[in-house]
Amino acid sequence: MKETIKSYLEKENFHFRDEIIDKLDKFLNELEKWNKKINLVSYKDKNELIKRHLLDSLYFIHPINHLKINPKVILDVGSGAGFPGIPLSIVLNNINFFLVEIRKKRALFLEHIKRLLNLTNVNIKNLDIKLVKETPDIIVCRAFAPLDKIETLLYPFLEKGTKVIISRGKNLSDLKKLKKCSYEIFSYQPKEDFKRNFIILYKT
Repeated sequence: MKETIKSYLEKENFHFRDEIIDKLDKFLNELEKWNKKINLVSYKDKNELIKRHLLDSLYFIHPINHLKINPKVILDVGSGAGFPGIPLSIVLNNINFFLVEIRKKRALFLEHIKRLLNLTNVNIKNLDIKLVKETPDIIVCRAFAPLDKIETLLYPFLEKGTKVIISRGKNLSDLKKLKKCSYEIFSYQPKEDFKRNFIILYKT
């Protein structure tokens, strides 16, 4: 799978060292093995796994850079099978990542990946987001809940100055449900796929 990953990355102007690509490859291969035992993530084939999950995770690099805050700590909420937290932690290995996953089996998978890839900048939190004590610079998450629920869950972090980046599809109609925080929409157009919208939440 390594050469396929490398080809997709180059199309999107992601140019990483072989060491980074090796780890991304090992991560996806291990995910495929575990996925046969427990349902971690859905995909039809390797190409979809790379495009829908790996690349979708790496696209977060663009809104992270857009914020221009040089984060020291990034928290991934509802990490599941490790998207976007694991790919981002492999690439942005000078940043400490906390991956929050309340489901035990998925947290065990994340711990296994951390050991397998020697991800010293990764910490796994098998608990509810409400119990997390760290104050990250940035929180990243895919659409694990409706936008208004995400706002409610993460508002205590926003009050401390944390920025929240949420990956969304084309439908942004639920933005009107936001009540407490301000937001910015950051859009990114991949070379060979549909435009991605990222909602950046912050306290006014």
